[in-house]
Amino acid sequence: MKNFLNLLYKAENRIVSAEKTALAVLLCAMIAGSFVQVVLRLAFSSGVLWMDPLLRYFTLWAGFIGAALAAHENKHFALDVTAKLFKGAAGRAVFYIANSLTVIVCAVLADAAVKFIRMEAETGTTLFRIGGFSVPAQWFELILPVGFGLIILHSVFNMLRFPREEARG
Repeated sequence: MKNFLNLLYKAENRIVSAEKTALAVLLCAMIAGSFVQVVLRLAFSSGVLWMDPLLRYFTLWAGFIGAALAAHENKHFALDVTAKLFKGAAGRAVFYIANSLTVIVCAVLADAAVKFIRMEAETGTTLFRIGGFSVPAQWFELILPVGFGLIILHSVFNMLRFPREEARG
């Protein structure tokens, strides 16, 4: 069982590494895209029409990936506050309750997000067009269920890992 858990922790570490890389790439793309828009608007009184919606969705992606990383680090709001207020057995109980509630709420929201994306796909919502090519909105909205899923994953791993970390601390 211990080897299996260690294998799962290694897999989670790879996911965290991918999240950090994705976040860095997104932030660079957002900065570059915003810079291009500003320069084009100031110099030519125009801009790239599809850049603004793309940057809005990149912001959504960055927010969800950041939230997943915060969940991995036990730094999301509920746990950060409760860790400062409760110690010992009460702290452990609150830790598990907060993570369990996080998992439940994120599961409900992930389910709603999947339904939303299905509706978007059925209606054929277009995020933007580049020439004659339409970019479907649902591809960029996939971060909703994926982001909630990552938060669930990290919260479950935190609950599995918590007794081990406390024993080491």
